[in-house]
Amino acid sequence: MRVHGFPEDVKLLPRVRPISEHCPSVHERFRLKRSVGPTRSARKYGTSKAHPSHRAPRRGNGPRAPPRLVPRAGEVETLEGDEPEKIGINLSPLRRMARGGSGSPRKDVEPFVKAGDTAADLGCHAGYYTFALAECVGPEGRVHAVDLDSEAIRAVEREASERGYRNVETHACSAANLGFLKDGSVDFVLANGLLCSMPQDREAAVGEIQRVLKPGGRAYLSLGMPPPFGHVNRAEWERILAGFRVERRGRGWRAKWALVSGR
Repeated sequence: MRVHGFPEDVKLLPRVRPISEHCPSVHERFRLKRSVGPTRSARKYGTSKAHPSHRAPRRGNGPRAPPRLVPRAGEVETLEGDEPEKIGINLSPLRRMARGGSGSPRKDVEPFVKAGDTAADLGCHAGYYTFALAECVGPEGRVHAVDLDSEAIRAVEREASERGYRNVETHACSAANLGFLKDGSVDFVLANGLLCSMPQDREAAVGEIQRVLKPGGRAYLSLGMPPPFGHVNRAEWERILAGFRVERRGRGWRAKWALVSGR
């Protein structure tokens, strides 16, 4: 095809179509992925669910499973006759809809503490559970927020100051050195995803938890990613639990949490 103003040997290339025209499935997957919850079609059809054409695809022909808010019955081992649903602390706030937990930090920790208790949040980060514990123990109680990251501790201090929490004490130190706590002085220790993030001194941290727990006090221990991303393998996890009296625990290596008390 000859074009005015160009030499005869110059030809225009055909128009390049957008990728959605070449690969409609790519465009469709992107559109389906974005439609989560009520959409414009949901409002149009007057229902809380999206129109079938806007629902994300699923494998198989069975019903779509709802988000799992509590551990399945087969993943929880109850050793003392307690309801497994009460174990609801999340490994991470970002996963509260995928792992156990109610999505509310206060509801998660309420079964473990009461007014006037002393609690220790080891590896507190920005205080997701710290302030929930502070609300549960009340002004007559005390919460010790411990984290090796000084920036995280400063964030907890700012939040405590802004929200008026006077029962929160912060400590920028390792969980392997809790010298500011007396022997047998803590009612509840929260070590949520702590041990797996410690490349060293894990044995010392476990020893400190055992030391500071009151007779009858309890601790919630959980792990995150297994090796090589985490530092605690299955054998070490069992050795850690052997040093406590296990009240409840997740069944299987994938459910790596336990509610324990001192021996």
